[in-house]
Amino acid sequence: MSRRRDKIDDKYAVVNPLNWTQDQAAASSENMGAYIGIGSLSFINNAVGARISKNQVIVDAARYKSIAKKGNLHNYDYNLFYLNRRKNVAERIESFVKKI
Repeated sequence: MSRRRDKIDDKYAVVNPLNWTQDQAAASSENMGAYIGIGSLSFINNAVGARISKNQVIVDAARYKSIAKKGNLHNYDYNLFYLNRRKNVAERIESFVKKI
């Protein structure tokens, strides 16, 4: 059985990885740092913005021609929003620890 999503519908929860909302676009200025590279651990501030459309995260990666030409950026989910995701995880852990 294929796990590929051939049809986009309302069965999937989609959240903007920059501002953690489902209905607000986020400018690239909200991107704390993307990791695009191999070998060195350097981050690119303000790399891409993100918005939700038809239950998909849409990014403007035009300035990164090497990845933008691929169309589907699923392989870059973590990389493009790396520092925002790291901050969100820390906030979730802190919130959880306060509750126990």
